[in-house]
Amino acid sequence: MPFPGSGETVLIEQPGYHLFIEHLLTHGVPARGITRTAEGVDMDELERLFRSGTIKFFYTMPRLHNPLGISYTKEQKKRDRRLSREV
Repeated sequence: MPFPGSGETVLIEQPGYHLFIEHLLTHGVPARGITRTAEGVDMDELERLFRSGTIKFFYTMPRLHNPLGISYTKEQKKRDRRLSREV
């Protein structure tokens, strides 16, 4: 997959577009979901997954998530940015 960094798995917020993970898997791209609720994703779980070294790309909708209609807080966005720089 032509993205920088190690890892090979695409991490995708769930719920989301229901065919996205299936499409990636069909084309041989390892993918897995991470649950997002009205409170957002479990940031500790997200950090654990990033630190595992298996995540190449995190597909997220930080603003007006579809279908939930919610946005990340400023603190959640800061933590996402920090994780992406550290890992």
